[in-house]
Amino acid sequence: MDKDKKPITLNPPSEAAASLNTEERLNQLQKKYDQLCAQMDDLLSENMLRSNKIFMEAEHSNLIMNQVFDASNDGIWAIDSNCKVIRVNNKLLDFLHKKVEEVIGCKCQEFFPDICSDLEKCPREKIFRGEPIIEQERTFVSASGKTIQFMVTFTPLSNLDGAAIGLVETFTDITERKRTEEELQQANRKLELLASEDALTKLSNRRIFDDYLEKEWRRQTRARKPLSLIMCDVDFFKRYNDTYGHQAGDSCLRAVAQAIQKKVRRASDLAARYGGEEFVIIMPEIYIDGAWHVADAICRELIDMQIPHGGSPVSPFVTISCGIACMIPASETSPQSLIENADQALYKAKNQGRNCVVVHEKDVGN
Repeated sequence: MDKDKKPITLNPPSEAAASLNTEERLNQLQKKYDQLCAQMDDLLSENMLRSNKIFMEAEHSNLIMNQVFDASNDGIWAIDSNCKVIRVNNKLLDFLHKKVEEVIGCKCQEFFPDICSDLEKCPREKIFRGEPIIEQERTFVSASGKTIQFMVTFTPLSNLDGAAIGLVETFTDITERKRTEEELQQANRKLELLASEDALTKLSNRRIFDDYLEKEWRRQTRARKPLSLIMCDVDFFKRYNDTYGHQAGDSCLRAVAQAIQKKVRRASDLAARYGGEEFVIIMPEIYIDGAWHVADAICRELIDMQIPHGGSPVSPFVTISCGIACMIPASETSPQSLIENADQALYKAKNQGRNCVVVHEKDVGN
């Protein structure tokens, strides 16, 4: 060590200086603490504002949802996984004639027991197996005794993860719609009947005859089986009208139609009014002999009815003439050939004095 240099002596700080340093440090810590508190207050205020906003938005959404829920024209309720009702709207309460406290917490089967009568078809089981929507038509009797038809729509009630925790069931009253549909169906049936029926005689009309003959021709072409046609004409019908008037003539045609319908018994046979006083009968899978017996029976039935015909030179009563044709249809022939053959046979019956049955000479027999 250099002897000429004096050692440096570190003097401890005075009490005043030490006290000052401690106070400064406390002030700094207090300042930092105050800053942290201020930051915490800001964060808490911001979180409170955010929470209040979320709460208000949720309340607003819930208010809107409640209004939509109760304003719906459909009955709606939500049930949990145990089939207990956890929410129900006013429309469904009105139908059930219940107060909300009488429904919440109860099982849905208590009000609609037949919905889950078949466990295999239970909507709850299907929804929990992953089906997104199920629709079923149901008929219920309300507490007032009114029968109501519903379309019940089942959809999942899901949690935030998307897993089904229950069902939302919507009950849409389709009673009026079903009534309208039934009325429309009845109207359509009447239109179909009018389109297929001869208004005067109630037999099939010419259009139905043409369609049925075409269909049976194709069918018998494939089956290689016979198709017979009887063509009938009321004898001296113009004279009948001239003698008794057109109203009596209409009654006469109705009587002839009744005689024909009475003797045409097979479901596969078709009797139709061909036009004016002419009638036709299609008889699938029948040969000449069978067709002749039906035509003869119709002639006898009409004679037995004894409808007076003072203008007929062949009988004091209304009679008919019949021509019969029978063919086994083939692709190279047409239904028109069968009609022509039956018409030729009818023409011969008229030439032979009427009130008789004539078979086309080239037709097949059995």
